[in-house]
Parts: sequence; C-alpha cells; structure tokens
Amino acid sequence: MRTLLRFKWVVLLGLLGAGVLAWTMVAFFGDLFGDPDATFTVPGEATVKVAAPGDYIVWHESTTTVGGLPAGATFTVRKMPEGTDVPTSAAGHQTWTVNGTRRESVVRFTAAGPGDYRVSVAGLSGRQVFSVSRDWLAGTVLRFFVGVFLGATLEAVAVIVGIVVLIRLLTERKAARANF
Repeated sequence: MRTLLRFKWVVLLGLLGAGVLAWTMVAFFGDLFGDPDATFTVPGEATVKVAAPGDYIVWHESTTTVGGLPAGATFTVRKMPEGTDVPTSAAGHQTWTVNGTRRESVVRFTAAGPGDYRVSVAGLSGRQVFSVSRDWLAGTVLRFFVGVFLGATLEAVAVIVGIVVLIRLLTERKAARANF
C-alpha cells in the first residue's frame, strides 16, 4: 500500500491531463458541429440573443456561390433595445459545411456583452438564407490547441514523475537488500 501511495501524484496528474483532453474534445466538436445562434431569410432581419461577449460571424447559407454575394448587399448590426450601431467588418473567407448546408462568412461583428443584437441585410434580390454564430475559428480552434497542449503537458509530466518515482523506489529497494 505504501508503494502505491508514492504514485498518487502520478495518478492525479494523469487523470487531470486526461480530463483536460476529454473536455477539450467535447467542447471543440460541440462548437464545431453545433447549430448557429440564429437563422433568417432576407430581405429581412433577425434578432440574435448573444450569451457572451466575443466575435460573431454572419454567414451566407448556400449550396453554391459564384463570385461571392451580389454587389450592393449591406449589413447592419444594432445592439437592442438601445438601437446603437455595432461596427462590422469583412469576415475573411471562411466556409463551413455541415449536414449538407454550406455557409460562407460575410460579416464579422464584436458583441461587447450579452443581450439582443439585430442583424439586417439589405440590397439583395430574391430570398436568401443567412445565419449568425460565434466566431469558432478564433475561439474554438485556439481553445482546442491550448487544451491539447495543456492536457498533453500534464500527461508528459505524469509519465516523467512516474519514471522518477519508480527509479527511486527501485533504488531504495536495492539499497535495503544490500543492508541485509
């Protein structure tokens, strides 16, 4: 029993590392394959309930887009109920395809805090579908790499400590046998 107690920190570090890795995987795949916060058709607008501050992306949902969105499309984001404009910027070129739905990033905005944000799209002809979700590339991917690094580091430390404890245990046993 005394021998097993020497390995308590090894076991604890190993379990902690495994827990961090498991949490990282569950969070990553939950964010990656989760549903958007709001889906809406345009012309029109949608109110998005933001749960936490951070960057959000407006996605154009399509199966095929040639040359991006039509010229003249305008996007407005307002914090509600105040009605204050929230600055928007181009969202780069991200695509996200899941369950047969293809999304292309068009606009990014930063929510300063939780609450309702109204997203309006104008200048498009015909009905098109848009959605809003948290910017998973910046948050989810970064959190994934940090979690994997932290979990792997804890696992490596557990292995190193385990080896040191085992060597020390074997050295003590050898010295005890030599004294008899």
